[in-house]
Amino acid sequence: MLQARPTTAAAAREDAVDLVRGSSLLLVARVAAQAAEFGLQLFFIRYFAKSDYGAFAYALSIVFLLRGIAVIELPVTLARFIPMYRQQRQYGAVIGSVRLGVVLVAGLGLAAALAIDAGLLILGIEPTADEQAVLTLAILVLVVPVQALDILLTSLFATFGNVRAIFVRQAILGPSLKIALAVAIVTTDAGLAQVALGFIGVELLALLLYGLMFAVLLRRQPRLAEVPRERVSYPIRQTLGFAMPLLAGTLVWALMESADAVLLGYFHSTDEVAAFRAVLLVAVLNQGVTFTFSLLYTPILARLYARGDHAGLRDLYWRSTLWVQMLSFPLFVLTFSFASATTVGVVGDRYADSSAIMALLALGYFFHSSLGFNGLTLRVFGKLRYSVSIDIAAAVVNVAVNLLLIPRWGPVGAAVGTAGTMVVHNVLKQYGLWRYTGISPLERSYLPTFLALFGVAGGLLALQTAMSLDFLAAAGASVIVALAFMWTCRHSLQLEKTFPEIARWPVARVLVQPARVP
Repeated sequence: MLQARPTTAAAAREDAVDLVRGSSLLLVARVAAQAAEFGLQLFFIRYFAKSDYGAFAYALSIVFLLRGIAVIELPVTLARFIPMYRQQRQYGAVIGSVRLGVVLVAGLGLAAALAIDAGLLILGIEPTADEQAVLTLAILVLVVPVQALDILLTSLFATFGNVRAIFVRQAILGPSLKIALAVAIVTTDAGLAQVALGFIGVELLALLLYGLMFAVLLRRQPRLAEVPRERVSYPIRQTLGFAMPLLAGTLVWALMESADAVLLGYFHSTDEVAAFRAVLLVAVLNQGVTFTFSLLYTPILARLYARGDHAGLRDLYWRSTLWVQMLSFPLFVLTFSFASATTVGVVGDRYADSSAIMALLALGYFFHSSLGFNGLTLRVFGKLRYSVSIDIAAAVVNVAVNLLLIPRWGPVGAAVGTAGTMVVHNVLKQYGLWRYTGISPLERSYLPTFLALFGVAGGLLALQTAMSLDFLAAAGASVIVALAFMWTCRHSLQLEKTFPEIARWPVARVLVQPARVP
């Protein structure tokens, strides 16, 4: 367990403030990126017939699984080690780590894509009876190395503290290219194969521009630019020794979001895949805030860990957890409490029967977010054996439960298995957080807020059942309830210290005054 070193209260909170401010800009970018991705997927849902969308979603599910394997947790690994190398002035190791990450991710992604295509086109393997889904997969799988490198670059930009580049990529470049793709599909009346090729082209163009931005960033780092070639070192053993055990954690999430569609395509039809994936697309948005905050959380936590600042660690963990809860709550209410209205209002009447699936998935995703970055914290502390053990157990349980439930219950069984696995997995991570880091599994001062979030969501679910609100009314109610929660938690959030600018806004001033440090 980390030994605490003397630190002032102000210093202990400074990193938490930096995390929230930086992550808030990233959250804006993330919202724009998710809106573009969600809009594109929603366009596919409404543009294609249900079976055609099911074939496309089936292929995307396998792409997601392979992308997770290709990344092999290198974003988290490099976000842990690069700040330490810079703190220790090992600039040759910084350069070597970046090069090593790019080569490994690109190589693994390309190998995975070629292996799938060899199995489908040469060996004649048919993972589903739908020939259209097989053909779409054979094309779309080529995007795996492209998307894996994009994920790695985003993590590297965050590690180097360049939030602006991530904002440009996610809020401007990505949405613009996706809009262009949708327009091209409509004007050319493209089929599934053409859409898959266009999807790959858009992702490749975005990666090329993103890569150029990162190359410029490295050239502008004076201490890195001055490192002679012979001083560059490649910490292969340290990097892979940390990353490979964490691959189990990657597989847990990949299996929970991809294996369901694969098994549904095997045991049922692409219509069942569409019924599940259409609402999964909405429910997974509950992870958006968590993903955004994690980009800066890991490097900041690594610096605190290297300094032995236990007070700063604890404050960073719980303050970031509260912010994630507050910012995720309106979407949780919309996708859980008002799942029926949201399903019809967003993906259309054809998917009305999928509302229960959305509610179950939203519950699992929000529960995972509501307990904070327990898994990332354990990894930064180097507790890999425990992390890997529970990750493997969760993956095995998830597959076993889905094999039991999906053949009989279809998409609903898949939702139950996925949500249940997420809840159990996160409870185990929270136990490990307490045992190995000394951070309380549920801080007493945050417990009332935690219980109130789920209590209010349950009450709103009862309200929706009784009154059957439409989507616009449900969205309005979600925003009002979320703002009320933020107002009650304004002291713990320290809005005035984190965002002093909003004290100048007449409407927002009530949120920050008279905020005081707890």
